Amino acid sequence: MNQDIINEIKNRQADVADKITAQFKRLLRDVKKLPNSLSNESLKKRQKRLAPVQKNIVKLLELLYAGSEVLGIPLKALPVSTS
Repeated sequence: MNQDIINEIKNRQADVADKITAQFKRLLRDVKKLPNSLSNESLKKRQKRLAPVQKNIVKLLELLYAGSEVLGIPLKALPVSTS
């Protein structure tokens, strides 16, 4: 993650920057815990393992949008399906 962006957000609103950093670290931890044989598992098992990671990705995106608002960067939300 670009540290300059996080530092700028931290200068303006530290709690948002801290949440982004923490969520990014959680996501990395969750991805590292995934087994190498994930593609060999059944679809149902893969979905069960990937669901928490998907939720963390959505949370990270929400926090990044909040960070862009702190910086005054206008972003247009794109339609995203989480199903």
